[in-house]
Amino acid sequence: MATKSPALLDLILLTRRSSHIPSQLRYQHRLLHTTSLRAALTQPTHTPPPTPKQTVTPPPGNPNRPHIRARDGELIPRPLSRPLGLPHPPLPGQNTGTDDRNWRQRRDDFASYDKHLARRQGLIKDLYEKNYFRDIGNIGVVHKGKSILAPATPFRGSVALWFPNLRGRTLDQEKSEWDTTDVLKGRVSVVSLYSSEWGRAQCQTFIGEGENTGLSAFMKQAGVEEVAQEVEINIEENALKHGLIRMFMGRLRRQRKEEDWKRYFLVNKGMDDRIRDALGIWNGKVGHVYLLDATCRVRWAGNGDAKADEKESLVRSLGRLVDEAKGVQRMKVTRQEPNAAIATAPKEAISQPTVPA
Repeated sequence: MATKSPALLDLILLTRRSSHIPSQLRYQHRLLHTTSLRAALTQPTHTPPPTPKQTVTPPPGNPNRPHIRARDGELIPRPLSRPLGLPHPPLPGQNTGTDDRNWRQRRDDFASYDKHLARRQGLIKDLYEKNYFRDIGNIGVVHKGKSILAPATPFRGSVALWFPNLRGRTLDQEKSEWDTTDVLKGRVSVVSLYSSEWGRAQCQTFIGEGENTGLSAFMKQAGVEEVAQEVEINIEENALKHGLIRMFMGRLRRQRKEEDWKRYFLVNKGMDDRIRDALGIWNGKVGHVYLLDATCRVRWAGNGDAKADEKESLVRSLGRLVDEAKGVQRMKVTRQEPNAAIATAPKEAISQPTVPA
């Protein structure tokens, strides 16, 4: 026989004795016991224990891991632990920023609700995440916007990713617009990418003739200019600033050699968030320097103001890529212990100790 709850038994006894209780008091007792009975029936018999909250720590090479900030809110740079770039090789004509859709494709996209929803999310992201004053505020006082530390050695070609293709206006008077892939492919390139005079000054700390004397001395060696080159990419998406820079193209030509005119790019379109995240450009006002091999793979990268060890690693990595382009095989030096060296030496080369008489 099933047992009854105490609240239910009290209600049964109350109904049996209802004849001896006044009507008003009987109504109050019934209301009180009915409320207690409902609470007893609706209360769960077993409360499950709370599940512990699991925190998933991303791997060290995850690019989405937030940067560590100091007490004053400034970003702290960390070593570059993964290759930068896109997973597919670049081709001329990509990322031009022009709309190549025909009228039928534009009509279908205009009538698609999913496309409108994706465009709405993109506009919201641009409104709240792209902030001019946020980039200025993240520059900081100590590190000055530096977010990564350049690696000591270049990444292997088998794991390195590709530098994207960009189309921009150059200083060449015969052909104004060039694709970066046509200039970068076939030669080892030191690429400076910036979008402000502040970023250009930071790039000069890596490649400047007075700031990095080792790089300038290496580029002046015989046979290096045929294999290596320096390329500048100025990203300016503001139409007014882009027009002002075009007005001073003549001054930029006088500051450079004629053979370097086609190695200066003024890019106005095609630099989207996908490319910025792939190249590690988390602050548009900071200058970035990339070292590419002959196949446009990013083998080395650095940003911000260069440190002394980063300058040395850039020159050392450039020398290694130049040797790879020339087909020079570097000798692998293996360290041997003294006992192992004596064991592998011929017997006549080992001098026997003289025993005193």
